[in-house]
Amino acid sequence: MQKVQLSRPSSAHSLWLKGASALLLVGSVAMGCVSPIEGLPDDGGGAGKPTDPDTGTGAGKPVEVDTLDEAKDYYFKVDPLFSSTCGSCHGNAALQQALFLEGTTKEARYERVKSWDKFVRKNWETSTLLTYPHEGAAHPSTGSLHSGTNFEKAAPSLEADLAAWLQAESSLIVESTNPLGPGTEPFAPIMGVNAIYLDEIDSQLYGVTLTFTAYEEGGFLYIKDFRAYTSTVTGVTLVDPAFAVYPAGKPAVKDRSNVGLKKDIPAGSVEPIGNEIGLGDWVPGAMLALYFTDVKPYTAGTIDEGGCEDLEAFTGGVGGQPAAAEQFRLGCGACHGNGTNNRAFSAIDMRGLTSGAPTGPKDACGQIRIRVAGDFENPNNSLIFRNTDPGNNANHPFKFGNAGAFNTFRNSVTAWMQVEAAAQ
Repeated sequence: MQKVQLSRPSSAHSLWLKGASALLLVGSVAMGCVSPIEGLPDDGGGAGKPTDPDTGTGAGKPVEVDTLDEAKDYYFKVDPLFSSTCGSCHGNAALQQALFLEGTTKEARYERVKSWDKFVRKNWETSTLLTYPHEGAAHPSTGSLHSGTNFEKAAPSLEADLAAWLQAESSLIVESTNPLGPGTEPFAPIMGVNAIYLDEIDSQLYGVTLTFTAYEEGGFLYIKDFRAYTSTVTGVTLVDPAFAVYPAGKPAVKDRSNVGLKKDIPAGSVEPIGNEIGLGDWVPGAMLALYFTDVKPYTAGTIDEGGCEDLEAFTGGVGGQPAAAEQFRLGCGACHGNGTNNRAFSAIDMRGLTSGAPTGPKDACGQIRIRVAGDFENPNNSLIFRNTDPGNNANHPFKFGNAGAFNTFRNSVTAWMQVEAAAQ
């Protein structure tokens, strides 16, 4: 049953009218989409009021629900307006922008939007979906301005109904009664490749990313290919990395598979973390968080300075394939070669491909090699491909717009990787 708190909202809820729509533009490829229905009248909820998914009447705030199905109803209520306002950019693979509205059904879009980074949060007011699409607002990760339809020009009920849905989801996130240690906000995992950005826990860990692949089988959620990608300047110490399952409306349950595990990982490195684990407390629709006994920057150890074995293969191409350097510049340079996109170039610094500096290609080649060397024996397993494949369900801001463009990129880069592997 829906429960609605009717008390006067505190100042912390002033973001109610500061809210959501398209979002997360990919560096310089932002294209300024405009909604075909810009300026629609209110659909029944009234500006600033959430609409009840059953009646369409203003229901007050904040919204609380008891079940996941009730929360879904709030999303399904706003999906038509949300999709028509923002889907021309964020549901259009050809534009290669943050495809959080990718999906042909409302159910598919719900799963996609819910799993997008920093959308559904316990502290719902901080959702990027509510804070970014405003005139003059900068994206918290990329620093870019939103060039699509902002709330100021959208139908008045869009912002309020998105906020109502986010509140409903937030009300189902119940913390454990025992302290779980430093960790992430709960998030909805993708059945595929997931990324966790550790600067959410400690700002000194900017650019340090943990990735894993999730899949469901036999009532368990399995976590495999758990890896740490440190930034070009910062390593990380991980102590007892442990996933916690957040069943909808029930307290979080922490897994103990990695108790006793400590990893000191230097800057400029990629390392596996533990073994594959199965989370027996998993239920469909639950959320995850990752906790540690300790997580902090690691500055000791030997840092791999990188460097290509065959720079000519990187810049000139292999076996008639287009040059990998040019493919990376065209496909990835807008973010990873953009000096204002700190998260992207801290993860893989490709500014050498866009700066025009004489040593640029050599510097970029060394950075990219560090990221792909662990997959020389199985190039298709590289995150460089899994994140950008338009056929994969990865939560990455950029994917190639079609299979042809992706295959050209993959074939070119794979040919270079094979040369590098043979030369080491």
